[in-house]
This record gives sequence, C-alpha cells and structure tokens, in this order.
Amino acid sequence: GEVMGAYDEASRTIYLTEGWNGRTPDQLSVLVHEMVHHLQASADMRFACPAEREVLAYRAQDAWLRLFGMDLESAFGMDAATLLVATVCTH
Repeated sequence: GEVMGAYDEASRTIYLTEGWNGRTPDQLSVLVHEMVHHLQASADMRFACPAEREVLAYRAQDAWLRLFGMDLESAFGMDAATLLVATVCTH
C-alpha cells in the first residue's frame, strides 16, 4: 500500500502525504497512527525492532476506524496476514 504518513523520531515530526486533508475518518486515522508514534517517542519507549512499535499504532488506528463502521481492511486493504507481517520482528 501507499505510505500516507510517517513519524520522524529524531525531530518529533509527523509527515503526511501531500494529498492528505483530514476530511475523512480514514485520512484522520493516519494521523491517529502517527500520533501514537509521537506518544511512544515522548514516553521514550523502546522496541525490539521498528515493526514492534507498529502494533499499538495499528491497534489505535483500527479502533478509530471502527467508530465510523470501518476497519484497516476496508479502509486500506490490510487483512490480518498483512498486519501480522507489518508488526512482527524478523530477526
């Protein structure tokens, strides 16, 4: 899938794609996801690998989407297998 947002821990900056406007629940969910990363960095949380930090971010994003009758699969095509691959350390 297309990357719609990113968090730079060093500068504590959230980056969103140029087309992001926050007008829909799925677009706002990207901000929710990146805000989780900001809170993780602010709390100085450490993870075994970059994928591990995605677990809570995706969980929060999915919970947000469910408030609007959506989920990660319907909004972004992220099924359980894709989500597992995105959140498991491979080393």
